[in-house]
Amino acid sequence: MSGFIALVNTDGTLIDSSLLEMLTNSLERLGPDKKQVWQEGAIGLGHTLFQTTRESQYEHQPATLDGNAWITGHIRIDGRKDLLGRLGITNKINLDRTPDSQLVLHAYRKWGEQCTENLLGDYAFAIWDKLQNKLFCAKDRFGMRQLYYARIKNNFVVSNSLQCMLSHPAITRRLNDQAIGGFLLFGDHEWLNKSITAFADVNVLRPAHTLTLSDKKLHIKRYWNLPVESTLLRYPNKNSYLEHFYEIFKIAVSDRIRCDDIVISLSGGMDSSAIAATAVELQGSQTSSNAPTAITRVYDEVHPCQERYYSGLAAKKLDISQHVTAADNFPLFSNTIKTSRPIEYGHSGYWLHFEKSIRALGRTVLTGEAGDNLLSYPATQEIFRESSAPVVLLELIKLTKRYAEIPGWGAGIKKKLKTKSLHTRGSDRSPYPYPAWINPDFESKAELQELWAAMWQPRTKQSQAQCRNTLLDKSLVQPGWCTNDLITNSDFAFSDHRDPFLDPRLIEFLSSVPALPWLFKKHILREAFKDKLPNAIINRPKTVLGNLTHSLLRRDMPQCSGSNQEESGRLSNQLGDYIDLNVYPKLSNCLTDPILLYINMRAILLNRWLLDGY
Repeated sequence: MSGFIALVNTDGTLIDSSLLEMLTNSLERLGPDKKQVWQEGAIGLGHTLFQTTRESQYEHQPATLDGNAWITGHIRIDGRKDLLGRLGITNKINLDRTPDSQLVLHAYRKWGEQCTENLLGDYAFAIWDKLQNKLFCAKDRFGMRQLYYARIKNNFVVSNSLQCMLSHPAITRRLNDQAIGGFLLFGDHEWLNKSITAFADVNVLRPAHTLTLSDKKLHIKRYWNLPVESTLLRYPNKNSYLEHFYEIFKIAVSDRIRCDDIVISLSGGMDSSAIAATAVELQGSQTSSNAPTAITRVYDEVHPCQERYYSGLAAKKLDISQHVTAADNFPLFSNTIKTSRPIEYGHSGYWLHFEKSIRALGRTVLTGEAGDNLLSYPATQEIFRESSAPVVLLELIKLTKRYAEIPGWGAGIKKKLKTKSLHTRGSDRSPYPYPAWINPDFESKAELQELWAAMWQPRTKQSQAQCRNTLLDKSLVQPGWCTNDLITNSDFAFSDHRDPFLDPRLIEFLSSVPALPWLFKKHILREAFKDKLPNAIINRPKTVLGNLTHSLLRRDMPQCSGSNQEESGRLSNQLGDYIDLNVYPKLSNCLTDPILLYINMRAILLNRWLLDGY
C-alpha cells in the first residue's frame, strides 16, 4: 500500500522540514516506487507510492489541481467513468492517464466535504484546503484503508501507518487500557471500539467517516449508512435476478483489476472461486499475459483440509496457474514479526510467509473474505413480509430438497427453547467463560466486568426484531478488513488486498432481493456460477476450518515444553499490570480443552506482544 502523512501545527508555527522528511522516510517500506513531500507554513504532507493500477504511473502525490487544495492518501476509486459523468468533465479528462487522487480533488472541488457521498472504492486521504484553512480527511465505507490521527498539544498528525505515527516525537507509546482490556476479553479491541488503537495517544477514523480540522476544532461525522430498508426487486422470473446479480458482480470485480498482475486468494470455496471465474472472463485465459494467478494456503497434515483438492478443481477448470503454500511446517509461535496491536493469531510466521508469496506473484490480490458476511441468510420474520406464505412454503420445499437442510423462517422456536434452558441453569449469555486471570486492579480501572456484561446482555425484543439491512450493516462494518498495517517489521510492501464483496453497488442489490431463496446457502452465487465452475464446488457445503490453534499446539507442545517462553516463565515486566501472575495460564494445561485454549491464548499472546517490544 502507499504511505502518507499529514502534519498541521495548529499554533501556526512552521513545519519542521527535517521532521516531515523523517516521517515520510519511515513510509518507504509501504511505498517503494516514489517519495515526495510538500509543505507550506504550518502544513506538511508526505507520500510514498506503491503502484497498483495502470493509472498510478501518473501519480504525483502530494497532488493539487490549482494550488488551493492539496491531497495525500492511499486511494483507489471505483466507477471512474460514472464519477466523471457526475462531475461533468467526461470530455475534459483522459481517464487512462488520470490517477485516482486527481479524481478525488475534482470531487472535492465540486462537492466539498460531501464528495465522499459520490466516491466508491477503497481510500483514506487527507486534503489541505488553503482557501478555507482546514484539513479534511476521509475513510472508505468499510475500512479497507487505514487512517490514524493524533492531537498532542499543537501537533495534529494523520497517517495510514501506526509506526509512522509513533515515530513522531510528540506521540508516546503509552498503552491504551481499553484496547488491552478489549483484546483480553474479546480477542481484538476492534470488536469493542474501532476508534482506538493499542496506544493511548493515537486514534482511528472509523469506516464511512470524515474528519475536519478547522479553527483548531475537530469534527468527525459519518457520511454513509446502508439504508435501513430497501425496496424489494420483483422480477418476473429467476433468470432476471441472476443476470442482474452477475452484471453487478462483474463490475465489482472489473473495477478492482485495473492492473496487469492480479493474484487471487483461492480457497476452493464459492466466494473466491466466483471471483476467479469472473476475473478470468474479464482478463482472458492462460495465454494472456494479464491472466490471473491463484494462490492457495493449505494444511495437509497437522490440520487436514480439502482446500488443495477443491482449489485445484477451480484452477483447472479456469485454466489458470496455481501456487499452493503448505503451512504445516510453520510453528504456532514465531519471533519473526511484530504487530501494531496484540492479535488473536498465533500462526504469525506463516502469515508473513503467505503475504510474501503473494507479493512475489503480483501487487494486487483479490480476496472473498466478506462473502460470508454479505451473503448471510437472515432467518427473520421479514421473510414472510417479503413474500406471501404460499411462495415462502414452496421455496422452503425446493431449498430443503436442494441442500438437504430446512431454512429458518424467523419463528425462533429453537432460540426460545435454548434461552429458557440458559435461564434455568442461571447461565449468562456469553459463548465462553470470563477470563479468570485478569489483574483485579486493572479489571476495575478498565471497567472490564461492565464491558463484558454489556457485550453479552440479553437481547431485547426490539433488538431481536432488527431488519436484515441493520444486521447486514453491522456484519460488514464491524470487522476489521484492513490488515496491511498489522505487521510492522516486514521488509517488503504488502500486495494491495481488494474484496469485490465489499462493493456498495453489490451490497445494495443483494439487500433488495428476497432473502428466500437467494441468500440461503449463497443460493444466488451458486446458481449464477453453476455453468462456470465445477459441480463439486457448486455443491460443496460451507466448510469450517476448525480450531487450528489447538491442532498446532498439540503438535508443537511436546517439542517446546520446558523451553517455550511461556512454559519456562519468561514473562514481560509489564504483564503483571494486566494479568494476575499467580494464575497465569500455561499452554500445557490447554491441550485437552479447546475452549480453555481459546480464552487463555489471549494472555499468552499479550505476553509475547509485550516481549517483542511493540
